[in-house]
This record gives sequence, C-alpha cells and structure tokens, in this order.
Amino acid sequence: MPNATVDPNETTRRDLKSLEGAWIEVRPLPYGMVLQRRDKASRMYMEANPQVSRKQATKELARFEIETMNEWATLFDYKYCIVDHNLEDAQGNKLDLGSPMVLKLLNPKVGTELDTIISDLNDLEEDEDFTPQLSSSFQDGEIELQSQTNVEDLVKQTNTT
Repeated sequence: MPNATVDPNETTRRDLKSLEGAWIEVRPLPYGMVLQRRDKASRMYMEANPQVSRKQATKELARFEIETMNEWATLFDYKYCIVDHNLEDAQGNKLDLGSPMVLKLLNPKVGTELDTIISDLNDLEEDEDFTPQLSSSFQDGEIELQSQTNVEDLVKQTNTT
C-alpha cells in the first residue's frame, strides 16, 4: 500500500540564489500542521448590535475585520520546515530563524527566497487554497457582505447555511 505520511527525518538541501554560498535544509509540513497553520494564520471578527430595531439596523454598518498573521505563519514555517542552514549575522553568529527579531533583520531577498522554497516544498500556492477560508458559504458567494447589510438578514442567511 502507498505510504501517505510525511517522514520528519527526510530533508532536502537547497542552495540559495539570493546569497552566494548559502543553503538551507528543509522538510515539508505534515497535513496536521498545515491545518494548524490555517487555523492560526488569520483571525476574523464580526460585530453586530442585536439590540437595535430593524429600521436602525439598516442604517448602521456591521463591522467585519480580518487580521492576518503573516509574521506568525512565517515563524511557524521556518521553525518546523528549516531543519538546518548556514545563514549568519554580520558578527558570524548562526541565525535563529525562529526568532521574530531575526525576521526583522533578515535581508528581504533572502526571506522571500526562503518563503518561496517552503511554499514550493509544501505546494502552498495561494491559489491552491492554502490561505485560510472565511467559510464555505463566503467562498461560494452564498453570503455577500455589503456596507449596508441588514444585520437580521445576515443572521438568517448564516443560520440557513
């Protein structure tokens, strides 16, 4: 039978094009970690005031926010996927790629290449549904949020899906 699991000990060495002589050793995320990353990579908030009358609700805007967690997701990927590397700071110290401070100091070309390598390794293309989805009803267009959405109608739509 075909093996459908990820071996955490199986790694691949990749030379960096953005920095001569640099390399990283990487491994893919197991699917459980992909799901964990999706869950935590963004946060969604919606506020509505159920105390208002129907007439007031049509005049008031519902508040909807999405907070992306790009730095958290990058650190998550770097900590697990990058097993070893030869990247150093200006003083010759090996970089701790799981540190938020290192991300702030990392050369953008190197960081972008690391992101690309990890995305390619995990087939994490944006158009391949790796980004967190709000819900299937939003994705399928069953609920459309507009600036003048009636809160009661929105709740009814949500309850029917």
